[in-house]
Amino acid sequence: MNNFAHNRQQLYSNLPESSIILLFAGSLKHKSADAYYPHWTNRDFYYITGMTEPDIVFTAYRTKGVVKEILWIVDREPNMVRWIGDVIHKEEAYAISGIQDVRYIKDLSAFLGSVLTKTLYTDIYTVFSRRSLDTTPSVEEVFVQDLLKKYPFVSFHSISPSIHTLRMIKSETEIEAIEKAIHITDIGLRSIMKNLSPGKTENLMEAYFDFELKRNKVKWHAFNTIAASGKNATTLHYEENNAPLLDGDLILFDLGAQWDLYNADISRTFPINGTFSKQQVSLYNIVLQANKKVIASIQPGLEFSQLQTIAKESLYEGLKQLNMVQTMEDLSEYYFHGVSHFLGLDTHDVGDTNVKLSPGMVFTVEPGLYVRELGIGIRIEDDVLVTDKGCRVLSNQIPKEIHEIEDILQQHEMH
Repeated sequence: MNNFAHNRQQLYSNLPESSIILLFAGSLKHKSADAYYPHWTNRDFYYITGMTEPDIVFTAYRTKGVVKEILWIVDREPNMVRWIGDVIHKEEAYAISGIQDVRYIKDLSAFLGSVLTKTLYTDIYTVFSRRSLDTTPSVEEVFVQDLLKKYPFVSFHSISPSIHTLRMIKSETEIEAIEKAIHITDIGLRSIMKNLSPGKTENLMEAYFDFELKRNKVKWHAFNTIAASGKNATTLHYEENNAPLLDGDLILFDLGAQWDLYNADISRTFPINGTFSKQQVSLYNIVLQANKKVIASIQPGLEFSQLQTIAKESLYEGLKQLNMVQTMEDLSEYYFHGVSHFLGLDTHDVGDTNVKLSPGMVFTVEPGLYVRELGIGIRIEDDVLVTDKGCRVLSNQIPKEIHEIEDILQQHEMH
């Protein structure tokens, strides 16, 4: 049984009798004229099927205790193949997904009609991905609205919570993909360190990272790279990446590669001239200490929300020693984001944060300080796996100690 078949079997354990699962990969979104945005497969759909192509649909229905699965794929006309390339064939779809019954999507409506008109199946479970009331309806919503007009007796339910609960615990295959993404991210960061110096630009540093990702066969970034020098690093999601690198400033990188759709999410902060100033060392060590304290606290049974409490207490104590804060409320001037989010098929992965930590969870640990009046922003972010006895830092090989960073930067300066 492959990983995707295993995911489906877990999902079916809570599927009621005489109900249908209906999942969509999503379609290409129009950009302009005859151009389309690159396809971004619905991550819940991928988790269940392993398919990355657009316009594929998955159905599963339970009857008399047996679940029957069907994968619906596109049958491209030969003339279209000449223009935009071939589509996945039935044999390939079966090999990837493990779903034996693969049919063409042109027959999906007739299939659903034959099933629903018998009124044996009145409950349909699908993914609803709308994030707010005013966003564009998804392909699922449009399809559901059309079905309701034809079959008003049908009830629709969200299967997202069930899939998201499964996605919170990573399999060995998923962990290996995340580790691969982290490894390539490390390669890209070391290329940046090799070429970092005053007088260059943020976007040139980004280009060094991008080159290594392409060279290592990475198709997608986990998210838009942040390469923020000086005061730019005090803006949390700065993405302009076009400023010159000034001698004496720090530069904050928040970046990640994606491998088999699984993401790395790493932040590191370096001195542009190769050496931290005393002031920078003081602030950097406060962030580093918070990073280490949170990691040291991770173990099964700890409340996820406690990670943020530990981070804030550590940052507060550090800043208090520098006379930069008087009360815990003052900390929000310099630290104003969460310390952790789940990591996986989405960079900010799905998952309930009102839970206790369990083995197999993967999330970030990313305390930071942002001192606008000094033009200093520092964030140190690692990716961590919860284990039976504690945790394993998946990004442990990426330098974050001051002496490690300075040694690498200064070594390259001499060459």
